[in-house]
Amino acid sequence: AFEGVNGVAAASIEGINGAAPPAASHTDLWVLVGKSGKVGTSANGTDWTVYDMGGTDNWAIVYNKDSSGDDLWGMAHNSNAAEFLTSSTPADSGTWGTTNLAGSFTARGLAIDKESGKWYFATKSTSANKIIFTGSRDADSFGTFDYSSVVSTYGINYGVASNGSGTIMIGVRDDLIATSSAGLVGTANFLGGNNINKGVAQGGGKWFVLANSGKAAMSADGGQNWTDISTNISGAGTTALNAIAYDGGANGTGTWVIVGNTAFMARSTDNGVSWTEIDHSATHTRKLQHIATNGSGTWVAVGDDGRIGTSTDHGAAWSWSDESIAQDLKHVAINWQLPLVGG
Repeated sequence: AFEGVNGVAAASIEGINGAAPPAASHTDLWVLVGKSGKVGTSANGTDWTVYDMGGTDNWAIVYNKDSSGDDLWGMAHNSNAAEFLTSSTPADSGTWGTTNLAGSFTARGLAIDKESGKWYFATKSTSANKIIFTGSRDADSFGTFDYSSVVSTYGINYGVASNGSGTIMIGVRDDLIATSSAGLVGTANFLGGNNINKGVAQGGGKWFVLANSGKAAMSADGGQNWTDISTNISGAGTTALNAIAYDGGANGTGTWVIVGNTAFMARSTDNGVSWTEIDHSATHTRKLQHIATNGSGTWVAVGDDGRIGTSTDHGAAWSWSDESIAQDLKHVAINWQLPLVGG
């Protein structure tokens, strides 16, 4: 018997390491967000209901649980007056509460730490201020993390991710910054130039970071040492790589999928050692912005001009929607917290 995991009551626990529970105990809910206030919801990743929140762009969507174990979705919103929005029922357009984070920032990336439930906001600053915002599990108190000691001229953060147990990686124009409850623990400038580290993710005991110009790197020791794996990603060339996700429940070796510009997609089934390009050029060449998985074989990718891709075989084969949403889609998430693995 057990009382809970990562602060979530046992009665609310819905899966571990991507292993799906009995169907009766969980209903998938996918949520996507995009430009001009677009929000979409789906039960299967294929059929979507979309509404418009207004003209302000939505940059990221993340699923969390509040201190009572109830669903709490968070959204990064491109507004200096309301950078962070939350809702327990995102299918209802009238349920979003707003938070104005202090200072001249807009929120671009968003992640949670599953151990503490804390929210982390990657921000775009109007100056070179090196600040990342944090929020409590219930999104009722907020603070900042100052990384001004990092040798970088930029205050522009696009990617942020957690390993689920207190370590946060923040992608900044030419640095990757590791933080924990103890504060700043390391930096790296391993991709050169002004490449923007857009995709930051952790799973299977590894961290990955992506950048423009087909650049990617991997760390197997919590971000202390990094290996440039750009040449391992077949077909990437100089294509901007935008997002990466991990499916701990796909198989015993671990499946990763990368998405990028011009419909680029690559898949690894050996925990990021080797990569195979998935060619979508016969269907479309739209920029793919983000990707997510439910840990049970279904993946969803979103991109420019309303493109939505769905795979039900662990990311091997894909079907694509038309462009009826008619806006660039920035981010997608599902009501799972994956993966619960160390690294």
